Amino acid sequence: MVGSLCCGHFSDKYGRKKALMGNCIFMIVGGVVQASVSNIWIFALGRLIAGISSGTATGTIGAYINELSPPHMRNTLGLGLQIFTTIGILVPAICFFFANTSSGWRYLAAFPVVLAVVYLLLAPTLCIESPAWLLTQGRREEAKEVIARLYGEEHVQTALSWLEVSKENAEEGLADSTPKQESMFNPRYRMQLLASSQTPVSRTRAWAR
Repeated sequence: MVGSLCCGHFSDKYGRKKALMGNCIFMIVGGVVQASVSNIWIFALGRLIAGISSGTATGTIGAYINELSPPHMRNTLGLGLQIFTTIGILVPAICFFFANTSSGWRYLAAFPVVLAVVYLLLAPTLCIESPAWLLTQGRREEAKEVIARLYGEEHVQTALSWLEVSKENAEEGLADSTPKQESMFNPRYRMQLLASSQTPVSRTRAWAR
């Protein structure tokens, strides 16, 4: 939850790609700490760091996918993210049955380190920055290059129109409301906040069992 709450600020400031790459450092640190220590309190610290990394990744990737997707595919790809997130929670739980040894859990705790290192190696060349974020930074030409890489030169103007409409709608929504109205602590969002808070809590209880 902490990572999910904080990721928006950093991804808006540094970009989705850099935010995800920076988050890999937390993932590596959290995994190394959990896999290498025997003290329960230091292990808990590693879990905290890894949890922040997990929340940051989930929140940032959701925005990243949404901004890279054409409008007619956003719901499908967003649903795909949720499905694979659930699978990602399920697989380690299953692996615990096969790693039920004195040191097996350490390998499971360290596995995210492998994923983070692979991402850091591949992201600079394979991943692109969000064109929507580039537009908010006034980097229109870079946004065009990214869109051309995604959709082809012939679809640059079409994709720009999607992104600019989304940007204008977001700006109008913010202009028509005060910071208090947009706060997640606004009473009208109380039930949504409660429901979203229960999800990570229920996951924790599932792990505890």
